[in-house]
Amino acid sequence: MDAGEVIYRVATFEAVSGTDATFKIGDISVGAEDFAWWNMDYIATINPYGGQEAYYTWDPDTSSWYGCDELCTVDYEAPANDVVLPLNQGIIVFSANGANLTFAGGVISGDTELYGSAGDVTYTGNFTPTTLTLGDIVIGAEDFAWWNMDYIATINPYGGQESYYTWDPDTSSWYACDELCTVDYDAPANDVEFDPNMGFIFFTANGAALNIPSPL
Repeated sequence: MDAGEVIYRVATFEAVSGTDATFKIGDISVGAEDFAWWNMDYIATINPYGGQEAYYTWDPDTSSWYGCDELCTVDYEAPANDVVLPLNQGIIVFSANGANLTFAGGVISGDTELYGSAGDVTYTGNFTPTTLTLGDIVIGAEDFAWWNMDYIATINPYGGQESYYTWDPDTSSWYACDELCTVDYDAPANDVEFDPNMGFIFFTANGAALNIPSPL
């Protein structure tokens, strides 16, 4: 991670035990004191506007995660190792010194449906441990299309939408577009890559689902 930057991520492995397609905050390990509450380092869940919602920080003295406030004041009455989140839920990671976090668990098996609520922006990402291209993502119906202003977008450091991509059912392909989903047919996007753990924004007007292929 780059020091002092807010990064949008998703987990890359599901919990070994418990509900499928989830992960525990305790599955995220910290290798050194470069990531600690006294540096104001944290992970946070994301509200629908891209802002930070529930905060969690790491205490190297106890080797555990805890709930905290936006200033990383530790709430030792709120241990967070067992907090469960959906595997495809985007999270914010901040490290003052550029420390790395390691996600552990099992590789999700089989294809996965990535659902979006109708009319809502979803902060999610590539929750597989392999590089994912837009062309790998399968659209099952015309519920997801440029004419609905449906898109996937990369995320800038402020939580806003950066590069936009939309789906054209007539050509069964992804293309770059603008914020109004005007298709740029000179900019095919099937080969656009999302690295493991990389966050992106998913918008669907009608609540369509995307099919993410099995990483195995």
